[in-house]
Amino acid sequence: MPSNQTPNYQLSQWERTDQVRMEDFNADNAKIDGAIKAQADALSTETAARLALAAQVAKCGNCKIYFAPYSSNTYDDGFIPLPGKPELLFLFNENCHIFIASPHAKRAIYYSSGGNGSKIVTPTWSNSGMTLGSGTHTYPNSGMFVIALFAMD
Repeated sequence: MPSNQTPNYQLSQWERTDQVRMEDFNADNAKIDGAIKAQADALSTETAARLALAAQVAKCGNCKIYFAPYSSNTYDDGFIPLPGKPELLFLFNENCHIFIASPHAKRAIYYSSGGNGSKIVTPTWSNSGMTLGSGTHTYPNSGMFVIALFAMD
């Protein structure tokens, strides 16, 4: 029978004068086997949780953000040049004239807090930009900004 045990798993620690028995070795092996199995199970659970989280994060997606000044005096017919077709586009200025559009929707909304109210417009999209469409040139021609959100693919 061992005189001492290890501090963490209470494995046998013999002195020269101790009697060594097979049961002590078997008990130690069972403790070691149980500890290794518990560690493997915890690692497996952690791996599964990380994979599930990575799958959820992948579904969230990320986007590239494009920001630029815009002046309809600079471009013909309300054309807004863009580095591709965005998922969502915002055109706005400091006076709360806001235009929100997406190529996934058939229509876009233009809102003005300056008494013009809001209206629904039909923009035309291309891979190089968007044309605002007829009837949208009632907002100010300068001092506007474009924020466009693009898919990461």
